[in-house]
Amino acid sequence: MLGWIRMGVRAGQAPHNVAIAMLGVVHALGVGLSVILLHSDLAMAQISDPKPLVADIPDQSLAQALVNFTSQTGLQHVYSSEVISDQKTRGAPAGLAPTDALARLLQGTGLQYQFLNARIVLILGTAPPLLEEIVVTAHFVPKPPHVAPATAKELRLIEAANEELERRIVRNDLLYAHPALDLYLQGIAERLLAADTLASGVVRVRVIKGTEANAFALSNGSIYVTTALLASLDNEAELAAVLGHELTHYTNAHVLRALRDENHKSAVARVAGILLGAVLGVAEQRAGIQPGKTVLIPQETLEIWVRASVSGYSRDLEREADDGGIRRMIAAGYDASGALAALQRLAELPPADLSVQLPMYASHPRLAERIASYRALLAGELAGAVGSGREIRRAEYQSQIAELPLDQVAILLDAGALDRAETALVAVVATTHDSARAEFLEGEIARNRLPHTDATKARALAAYDRAVMLPEAPPVAFREQALLYRQLGNAEAARAAFRHYLERAPFAVDAPLVRRYLEESAVPAVALSAADR
Repeated sequence: MLGWIRMGVRAGQAPHNVAIAMLGVVHALGVGLSVILLHSDLAMAQISDPKPLVADIPDQSLAQALVNFTSQTGLQHVYSSEVISDQKTRGAPAGLAPTDALARLLQGTGLQYQFLNARIVLILGTAPPLLEEIVVTAHFVPKPPHVAPATAKELRLIEAANEELERRIVRNDLLYAHPALDLYLQGIAERLLAADTLASGVVRVRVIKGTEANAFALSNGSIYVTTALLASLDNEAELAAVLGHELTHYTNAHVLRALRDENHKSAVARVAGILLGAVLGVAEQRAGIQPGKTVLIPQETLEIWVRASVSGYSRDLEREADDGGIRRMIAAGYDASGALAALQRLAELPPADLSVQLPMYASHPRLAERIASYRALLAGELAGAVGSGREIRRAEYQSQIAELPLDQVAILLDAGALDRAETALVAVVATTHDSARAEFLEGEIARNRLPHTDATKARALAAYDRAVMLPEAPPVAFREQALLYRQLGNAEAARAAFRHYLERAPFAVDAPLVRRYLEESAVPAVALSAADR
């Protein structure tokens, strides 16, 4: 639904207090804004019910005090960097209601505040706007359709699926475990939710290791994004489109609605278990679990997982998630072109294995339909939501995923996808020079090539040699270098490399065995290799 809001502003007057259900309105006022959206358990759980301060906010910079305020109350705040610059506050004591606390923090600054909706506060300067009248376009997030509550049977089934998937993610060590990156994604999700006037439940976003670009939302509010998907995106606006889409799946109860769609159920059943291969297969394969054993998981649980993958829902639900997602990101101030760019990137990714079609890849025609739909929206109704000062935030995104590209190479290497790992590494090296870890990973790819030949050994050794000459070389590069020298009969070079390895990793699991080799210089190669591998 597209709405028009006319805000009258005259010289010497404050803006009218208009309730606006979108953060994008602020950007339409022509003000460069800094949006502070922090994650805390309290803010996340009570985002629609702000709480009093639970701790004193001390004297400090106003910017830092507002960070503290958001963390404690759950209210998001928006301000122009020029307005807050160099401002100080005398703080606020614990126990104050959010509005009283905010008034206390702004006391003596000459600043004012205004609620854009129940969860977003705009901090205003004292200078009146110069324009006589401003007309802004508001893109409201559509209200979720009414869905009858889950029956006891449906609830048991969905909860069992949630628990099973999350248990496997933890058990198979699939969490990427980069708290700062999780926090970054959480902040974007909360920004997208804060732009919506509807109350929302608890949402928690986490990154998981994955060889395929995928994202899915469970009915308990857990949203998972794979490292492969993050590596394929370019900026925060594209990520916001993905998260907005998944948030709509969650807020609009798509898991439950899809469960009730018997027609779609038969289609989903044909690809049941594929999501497990995409998300869990790497870890299970590494743990020695045969892929066929995933069929022991209840069929209904597999179907729920498959639906949750990219393009796994029916066309109607995917369109609904696309529409809600793009309007939510527009309302949060992002450039809507990010939605189209994100889908195009997904459509351009080739399948890893043509014999096992993932839902997103098996649905290339549906991705094409969604891309065409976005193009029509951006050329018509939503044309004003592209450019015009809206946020892309490429630099911020790239800084957050700076370590991820090489980590993704390692994930692909772990999965045995050597060609894809090498392709990804070439792309990283093109923009990263003199990286010891990149050289080490090149050596690992060559070392794992089958069959082992003199050429693959020589290539691996050359890469390890380059790695150990660079700062911050991984200790294991010295070990692998030593093992190859030993295989080639260069005992002195092997001993030197092993000594460097022990200097850098004195408490490694295999350190006692390496010390024994250095002492005796007679440990059988078979025994050493078995321990190291």
